[in-house]
Amino acid sequence: MITLESSSLFRHLPAAELKPVLAAVREKCFAPGQEIFRESEPADGVYVVKSGHVEISSAVGVGQRHVFARVAPGDFFGEMAVLDHHPRSATASAMEATETFFVPRE
Repeated sequence: MITLESSSLFRHLPAAELKPVLAAVREKCFAPGQEIFRESEPADGVYVVKSGHVEISSAVGVGQRHVFARVAPGDFFGEMAVLDHHPRSATASAMEATETFFVPRE
């Protein structure tokens, strides 16, 4: 299991700057196959995988999806929509029982 401080997104952040992030973070758990967020939804934060794996995909036709990435523990996802202030461009789903750290946009 990964800690937020050891994740690829936050491991180089000084302790003083990490403190408010740790205060805001929430842990979220997802069942296998459960959507974490859906394409075109508003972006509300960034996720870091604590355990499990996440699949990032997008619709390419009726009932068809293209998988762009598989995200492993310690990696993050959902950052693009937070940075560019546009709706989510892809859907994130848990590939197995998955725990995440959720860092709200604020």
